[in-house]
Amino acid sequence: MHIRNVNTIFMLLAGIIVAVYSLISNYSLQRTAYTLIIVLLIFFVVGSILQGVLNKALEHAEVKEQDAIKRELDETVKSLEEDVDEDN
Repeated sequence: MHIRNVNTIFMLLAGIIVAVYSLISNYSLQRTAYTLIIVLLIFFVVGSILQGVLNKALEHAEVKEQDAIKRELDETVKSLEEDVDEDN
């Protein structure tokens, strides 16, 4: 399972906050546009990094879970083989 769209969500939330703050503070359109572009770029990068970290952590957890399942199945197979050997 991979996490997607984290960077997009971060960008949109930051953009909404900047837009509302700019309207409340009566910024000029040019200042609002420059601020919005800078904030969107910064939060795109931050969101992309966060998305990568989360995906790596989920992948690592998934691999650990698969290894645990594999060990459990191996133990089950060994116990079944021992039971068959004892019956013969």
